[in-house]
Amino acid sequence: MTATLKMTERLLRQGRRYQALGQQQEAIQLFRRLTTFESLPPAIAEESRSRLAEIYLSTGRYAKARRVLAALLAQCPENARYHYWMATALNNDEFSDPNRAAEHYEESLRLRPTQADCLADYGLLLLRLGEPKRGLDHLRSAVEMAPDDVGILERLIQGLCEEGEVDEARRQLRLARFRRPRCSALRKLQNDFEFEQLRQTQIAKWFAGDVKGQGPRIVIPFAEAQSAPGPRRVRRDKPHAPPPPHSSPTVAQRHQPVSGRQSQRDSG
Repeated sequence: MTATLKMTERLLRQGRRYQALGQQQEAIQLFRRLTTFESLPPAIAEESRSRLAEIYLSTGRYAKARRVLAALLAQCPENARYHYWMATALNNDEFSDPNRAAEHYEESLRLRPTQADCLADYGLLLLRLGEPKRGLDHLRSAVEMAPDDVGILERLIQGLCEEGEVDEARRQLRLARFRRPRCSALRKLQNDFEFEQLRQTQIAKWFAGDVKGQGPRIVIPFAEAQSAPGPRRVRRDKPHAPPPPHSSPTVAQRHQPVSGRQSQRDSG
């Protein structure tokens, strides 16, 4: 084994340890250093880029993640996980094309159809792209594939609420609570859902004027209120000189009795 190979393996082990300990910046420096080596073994090169892309995704650096994933997909074009990561990086970046993210979601699911997370994320993206039926079908299929995953159920509830399917969202939550009545995460998800529905109902009643029999609310924009008819009242105050500063009492006046100071003021 050559000295270069020993050094690259040592750097890779150290980078894994940094990543496991949460020392992301130190891990990034090591993995980036590994990717600069020439004639690096393919397995070490792939793992270094894969871990580097994973850190970039977890820290929200999507542009850098896309650059690393482009090199990974050139090396491993049939890897479903890398396509899913590329779709995630494109989907979470507001400056990227969502249609490109959809292509990578589809390719990842073609290579490995049993990815519940990928299916759920793709369903939410389809809702954004104006395909509600396909989007909700993907979300329902993801929940059927992983019925005990609270995160995937949360994405289904989000999609159903966005499309106005509140009754189905409530049924899905009750069914999940029936299967796992002691799950605290499910209980929190249901409480958050019910609170949000109550808040939306109260807002609708407020604007409809159904609160305590009051009439409909009229919201007047600020610009319209400014341009209301009638004479404008403008203050015409004359300029006033600032008052003179207060004079501080002398040391003798501070120690003088109160009656003496009062008589001096009266005589003055």
